[in-house]
Amino acid sequence: MKLSPKTLSIGLLAVACVWPSSAFAASQQRLSIGLVAAACAWPSSALAASQRVHTVQRILVDGKSVESAGVTVRRGGVVQDTICRGETIFDGTTIAVPAHVVVIIVSTGGKSTATLDPGASVTFVSTGSGELVNRSGGDVRFDIVHGSLDFFRVQSGPQIDAAVPGTKFEISGSSNAVTFTCTRGEVNITRTGYLLIGATPVKASLIDVISAANRPQVTYHPTSTWYLATFANFAEAATFYQQQFAAAQQSGDANAVNAALVNLGIVQEYQGHYAGSLQSYDRALAYYREQGDREGEASALNNTGIVHMDQSQYAGALQSYQRALELYRELGDSGGEARTLNNIGIVQTAQGQYAVALQSHQQAFALSRELGDREGEASALGNIGIVQWVQGQYAGALQSYQQAFALFQELGDRDGEARTLNNIGIVQMNQGRYADALQSHRQALVLFQALGDREGEARTRGNIGYVLEQQGQYAGALQSYQQALAIFQELGDRSGMASTTQSIERVQAIINGVPSPSPQPTPSRASAR
Repeated sequence: MKLSPKTLSIGLLAVACVWPSSAFAASQQRLSIGLVAAACAWPSSALAASQRVHTVQRILVDGKSVESAGVTVRRGGVVQDTICRGETIFDGTTIAVPAHVVVIIVSTGGKSTATLDPGASVTFVSTGSGELVNRSGGDVRFDIVHGSLDFFRVQSGPQIDAAVPGTKFEISGSSNAVTFTCTRGEVNITRTGYLLIGATPVKASLIDVISAANRPQVTYHPTSTWYLATFANFAEAATFYQQQFAAAQQSGDANAVNAALVNLGIVQEYQGHYAGSLQSYDRALAYYREQGDREGEASALNNTGIVHMDQSQYAGALQSYQRALELYRELGDSGGEARTLNNIGIVQTAQGQYAVALQSHQQAFALSRELGDREGEASALGNIGIVQWVQGQYAGALQSYQQAFALFQELGDRDGEARTLNNIGIVQMNQGRYADALQSHRQALVLFQALGDREGEARTRGNIGYVLEQQGQYAGALQSYQQALAIFQELGDRSGMASTTQSIERVQAIINGVPSPSPQPTPSRASAR
């Protein structure tokens, strides 16, 4: 069974999350709180006429229509304390609505309407042929005209992404729960968390479908270690998602069938059943093309590319990624573009094309930063660090990893922290800083144990064993390797068992006076869907 780089103890996974982007022009001024229409003086007419934007359609205070109200509007480093009816809302703008106030915002042509209830906080990330919105709190209602947009996505934190072709739905929530209610059409909800397969947590993004006609409401309780489902083994997981696919077929809902195909393809891929996974993704791809859903097509192509990459089929992976990149650029989906650029960079690194790989990851980083996608920034930095490490640029790699680690800490992503600490430890070992390397790996070990990630724990014990081996502490190294082997045996991970057995035999040979070269651990990363 091959878990692919997505589950390696020192991998990085890019997932989408959005924050406010670039700052307003210097000419825009901080405005005072008030209910006077003249207070809203944001220069907008020339730019608004040349591109799709959002506009404040209506403001209610205690149910009464008003021309303006005290609402916090932030774009970059500029803050406005008043919002006015008719005001243009540019991309990268965050609106935080106080008590007693409701703000209704429409996009150009009335293609989407967002109703922000008291307590809501929303960032309008991008507005083009498709629209991307980030809800960071409170209750928000969305109404999208069917077929009017290439895509409409709402991100609710880094773990939940709702996509709709045209529907009416509401997102409400508190600090520990998020509820979706669909009153017209369907909503595809992508949840990012972990599948617990036996004792191994596998990071995955799976799709739920809710609809006004069937299962109109769902509530989630996302956490930093959110388990989407638990299975005794991969066979049980595959059976579950095959049953989900069969049930979707019986329902006659083509969208639900396609979501089930994607879920099944992901599990088949993790299981190492690549032919079946490609078949599932290809069927999903055909459906998206038939429906003219270019956003879905790009996502399916990314999935296909990951399966090719799992099998070291670099040409096939690049072909899929390049087509996905073209589609995301046509759609103006910068988040999808960034994720795909990271995937392309991974292939280029594997091919030894380090200069172009670095360029791809740097472009992904720049796009993620522009979007305020901190998770995307962290993953791109980790990938940049790997390219630098491969070229022996240890100081640069360490700097990139440390920046990634700080971002993961800020996000509360303990899995990202642990994997990056392992990468840091590898660089420190290359620099001969064995004490620092041991400290980094041991910190990673504590995090993996807290997460219950047995595979991560095993690989980190292997890293610790390697550092001890380089220091000549053979008894300690042997103990660490044996602990790693025991976990791999428990997990049934034949690849981990084989590599760790070789390490044990090597150290035993050294103890017996027959030294042999020891291949060092290498940092790995995960592809982004």
